[in-house]
Amino acid sequence: AAVGAQPVLLPMPLAGTFLGDKGVRADTRADYYDRLDAFARSHGVAMQDVRPHDLDRLYLHDQVSHLSSVGWLAVDRALDAFVHDSLAIR
Repeated sequence: AAVGAQPVLLPMPLAGTFLGDKGVRADTRADYYDRLDAFARSHGVAMQDVRPHDLDRLYLHDQVSHLSSVGWLAVDRALDAFVHDSLAIR
């Protein structure tokens, strides 16, 4: 804050389909997203909402941990929104 920096949280969505197949329930994954949201809100940090991509097979390249071109496009759009003050402050 002393230098005018503003943080932004750009989390990765969980690979819901993969994790669901491994026994990680949707309500458990929802708890992860709720905790991220609470963290961002408690610190007044802008955050990209990735909850809608939990079951999105196109968002992650390898279905586990790397963004696909679709995922990177979403990150790019979130960064653009943040720079132009339209990404929600939680």
